[in-house]
Amino acid sequence: MSSEDSQRRTIRSLSVGKGTVVFPGFDGGAEWGGPAVDPQTATIYINANEMAWIASLAETQNTSDAKALFSKQCAVCHGDTLAGSPPAIPALKTSAAGSL
Repeated sequence: MSSEDSQRRTIRSLSVGKGTVVFPGFDGGAEWGGPAVDPQTATIYINANEMAWIASLAETQNTSDAKALFSKQCAVCHGDTLAGSPPAIPALKTSAAGSL
């Protein structure tokens, strides 16, 4: 194997702030559709996804600040006002009368 082939086959780990091509991507390979078989030709057909992804890592910001933690982990669903989207996503805040 040439050194160029060796470079292409090297497994590279993801780095902080530097994109790495991942092929097939994280959703690559056999797909959910399931296989189909043609018994007359003994051929199996499998839907495949061969899209490349570019992935990288990000440094985490360790914080004990509850508001920052809520913003990162909860606000996407429950919203900044804690109202949620009932009934699928419950409100996290009660009204002054005590009901949601």
